[in-house]
Amino acid sequence: MGARTKIDWADASWNPVTGCLHECEYCYARRIAERFCGFDPDENPDDWKFRRGGTICELDGMQARRQKNGKVVPAFYPFGFTPTFHRYKLDEPELWKKPRNIFVCSMADLFGGWVPDEWIDNVILATQKALQHRYLFLTKAPWRYDDWLERFENGEIKGLDVVENCWFGASASNNEQLEQANRSRAMWLSIEPIRERIFTDEDQFVDTIMTPSGEVERPRWAWVVIGAETGNSKNRIRPEKEWIDDIVSECKRWGTPVFMKESLREITGPDFIQEFPWEVNDNA
Repeated sequence: MGARTKIDWADASWNPVTGCLHECEYCYARRIAERFCGFDPDENPDDWKFRRGGTICELDGMQARRQKNGKVVPAFYPFGFTPTFHRYKLDEPELWKKPRNIFVCSMADLFGGWVPDEWIDNVILATQKALQHRYLFLTKAPWRYDDWLERFENGEIKGLDVVENCWFGASASNNEQLEQANRSRAMWLSIEPIRERIFTDEDQFVDTIMTPSGEVERPRWAWVVIGAETGNSKNRIRPEKEWIDDIVSECKRWGTPVFMKESLREITGPDFIQEFPWEVNDNA
């Protein structure tokens, strides 16, 4: 589970943590997890434990669930969308020898406010045991990057020297979330699903830093991914092409690579573009 992914900006997904408490109305992950839940924890009491009053769970081994036809199959989301740490999955990237771009916790928000520091530390420590890969993180709580990076820089995470293969990204669907992301130490930005026109004139895509010779402007983001909401929800927002053009124009102004998800191909037509920062930089 996780060796392949339908996410077009990654080669694989890896889910040592699943579940989330954000309750976004458009969340695809919740629908998947709740569809494949149904595990009765009383069947294997030695393999799991609840923490913090039942709001998060931990598992030391793969669980099973019984389908309606009686067939027993793996239970990847035994507690539905309740945040769960699957400790037995930590070594998965080590088994993948060919380098991959791995989306970490596509079925969770690893940096959500309910996630213990221990879970985050263990996941990132695992990334350093398989350095052939590039690890892509996304969160709606990018301020936790600041907290974690401060702990890392202070030497509080034993056994961790560098995290150069970890790309910490922020997810934003509207201007308020983008402002929060911009104030954090997130490296890249995912505007998906885009649900309103983004204020590109508010310095959200450029950093101004002081140098000995004066102020210097540089790109705020190493990469910007854009996507539309998918599914059949009656409240689904279809973005206007102008919303996408505004973002792309600002990114091009500052030399920021842009990746449009397939959900935008019909909307953007011949202006559809998919750039990866590591490819753009290699060809620069």
